[in-house]
Amino acid sequence: VPALPDAIARVLDTTDKNAGMRGASVAVDADSIEDLDVRVIHVKDENGVDNIQLKFKLTNWAGKQRVAEIAKMTPSEQAENGIQVSPMKIQRIDVDKDGVGQISSTETAYTNGAGRTYTITTKDGIVIKIHRANADGSDTFGKGYGQSPARAFHNTVQIQAPVDATEDQIANALKIAGVSEVRPATPADSKILVENRLMSIFDAKTDANTNPKGEKRAESLAKVKDKWGLTVDDVIVTTGASGRIEYRLSPEGAKKIWEATGKPAVINHNLRNPGILSYTMTEEEKDKAMTDWLISLVDNPQGGLLSTTARWTEGVGIHGQSSARDIETGGADYVFTRPSSNDVKKTYGTSDYVPTLYFDPLKLYERLDFYANYTDKFGARQ
Repeated sequence: VPALPDAIARVLDTTDKNAGMRGASVAVDADSIEDLDVRVIHVKDENGVDNIQLKFKLTNWAGKQRVAEIAKMTPSEQAENGIQVSPMKIQRIDVDKDGVGQISSTETAYTNGAGRTYTITTKDGIVIKIHRANADGSDTFGKGYGQSPARAFHNTVQIQAPVDATEDQIANALKIAGVSEVRPATPADSKILVENRLMSIFDAKTDANTNPKGEKRAESLAKVKDKWGLTVDDVIVTTGASGRIEYRLSPEGAKKIWEATGKPAVINHNLRNPGILSYTMTEEEKDKAMTDWLISLVDNPQGGLLSTTARWTEGVGIHGQSSARDIETGGADYVFTRPSSNDVKKTYGTSDYVPTLYFDPLKLYERLDFYANYTDKFGARQ
């Protein structure tokens, strides 16, 4: 996992056209940033000036605390601190011909009247945006008409800084955004995160606000070890091909999950209906049309499938089958898959046919950034 200066250097590398929006991840702070992961990409601001953008999610307590601090300020105090509060708005980013993300001054990727965006402009000219799915510092979300909360963007932070911003200026911006301790994550931080991930997946400890502590924590981890044979030592922290931080199990650990889930033949992912096939096409024409469409789908700087929240904040403005609903449940942070005993690959059909991608479960289960529901629930965490 690179240090911040190295990550910035990577995304500004002009010899690699995909480097800017492929981005790089930095592991920062244990208490305030979810999964320790700060994403860095190369963008141009509304006026076409080169910037870097840092994106991450504040942990729930850190997000609540920062918004509560802002709420206590008078309007004049907010103005003095460069703070503006508005309905939630995620600015649209398009990838230009040079592979750099162009932030739109007029178009949005997503808006939500029930949520809020807190925009803070520092004296150094760095712009910080804190997105919240509700209008205050609570854990309560609206349920009435027009109150569909954008849970998937809750506590998302975007920091836009000049490319020549110093480490001290960026560190100051992180603190203003609500990060309690701006420092590189340590092995001890990673160990705690891995433990939380193991308990979440294998012992149903899904509420990040109530991770077990002390004796209960030891009991939960012992249960995971006894049932699954998995410990922190079975997990490797690394960066994947997309530059994102990944927590990976050993092949032996992945095999245990595969066996416990019924030894599925494949893990499949249904893509949205591309609407490009017709009854009048020959099989050869269908093959070419579908192949071209699939290539265009994954021909993004990251080179693969991305969640809705990643696509809409990283220059890939494509809708999935249920993106709007997934943002409300929180499922938009993930790519949806389904284990299957049927590995018979289907052929392309007519325009109502939804193409399917098939993955090797033994490889997919090496990743620990997943969770499972027995039914769809649009990604709502059970």
